[in-house]
Amino acid sequence: MASTCLTRSVNFPSRGFAINNIPGFWLKNGEVGKDLYVAFTAKSADAVRASYKAAIDAGATSKKEPSLRPEWRADYFAANIVDPDGHNIEIAYKPWLYE
Repeated sequence: MASTCLTRSVNFPSRGFAINNIPGFWLKNGEVGKDLYVAFTAKSADAVRASYKAAIDAGATSKKEPSLRPEWRADYFAANIVDPDGHNIEIAYKPWLYE
């Protein structure tokens, strides 16, 4: 994914975010990958729905509407979109992260 802040991030080879010390999202400098997949966690199923709607309203296309994903875990709730640059993005509510 191309970074619009590359000049500010070039001195930081890796940055990330975690919830309860469990890594959730990491960035690093490098070549843009084909078939890039990025997942973000949300604090509720409603936040997943709102994020999905905002992405669609901003020009993304739906890959999979917000729903439970029992193939991963009974309480895993997620939505998938493809952004205007073709990146596959998932927004997921993982309630066990907030217990």
